[in-house]
Amino acid sequence: MILSVRRPFPLFVAGLAILQAGLSLDGITSAQGYADLGRGLSGLSRSIGALAPLVLLVPIGILLDRTRPRAALLTMGLLAAAATVFTWFASSLWFTSFPYAVLVGVTSATLVVAAPIAQETYVPAVAGRDRLLRSNAFMFAASALAVAGADLLFSQSHRFFRWLSLPFPAVLLLVAVALFWLMRTPSEQAPSEQAPSEQAPSEQTLPAPGFLEVVRFARSQPVIRAIGAYLVLTAIFEPMASEGGVDVPGLRAGALTFDLLDLAAAVAGAGLAVLLGRGMGMLRLAWVAVVATQP
Repeated sequence: MILSVRRPFPLFVAGLAILQAGLSLDGITSAQGYADLGRGLSGLSRSIGALAPLVLLVPIGILLDRTRPRAALLTMGLLAAAATVFTWFASSLWFTSFPYAVLVGVTSATLVVAAPIAQETYVPAVAGRDRLLRSNAFMFAASALAVAGADLLFSQSHRFFRWLSLPFPAVLLLVAVALFWLMRTPSEQAPSEQAPSEQAPSEQTLPAPGFLEVVRFARSQPVIRAIGAYLVLTAIFEPMASEGGVDVPGLRAGALTFDLLDLAAAVAGAGLAVLLGRGMGMLRLAWVAVVATQP
């Protein structure tokens, strides 16, 4: 049973799911600040917020390499909570401007990008390298459930939380920070009988790679190049594919129905990854998934 692997793993999954839900709601509430800017400034601020993570992605990865993953998760949760409170406070005072919208958009988008990187860095320590496939699938499904549940709760009860004058996403983010704080990473390495001078340097003593080293390493690895190409092409064509819908005569479905379908697809996809990944291998499974989902 995946929950009985180690005590920190349930706390990690719960904290990560709540963090993702809080960041998702933070993005929804932050988007409300764009409404008073007009179409031109609103579109420009959204574009800056979307492009900033692309520019900062590699520096964020290098910074996380030089930071303990647990500390990075705690810092991101606190920063996101502070940004949410600031957004709520500014919106309450009707203080919205172009610099404010850009600051909020860049901060929110950067944290959304950085959170999965810190998560993947920390998974081996709390789940074990022999359970990465099941652990990642379980975390993906748990995060999808948490985000969908938080979105549904907020959409149905946003007037109640507004009446309480409560920045609801900040509460979720602080709960996630508390769960990360309670975690203690177990030591996976058995004590070595070699002398300290003869031991190989551990991952924590090795210097973190620089920007050019990361680029050179990525270019030298065919799998990383393939994943990078897939992500770039997906980012380019996904908006166009999302606009092209197919009208089915007689089919009437509301937004809630499509949200439930997306949630079911996320959970089913995580389960299929576990079932098929062992026999096919994750690289083959990735290519099969790409081919099978094309129009």
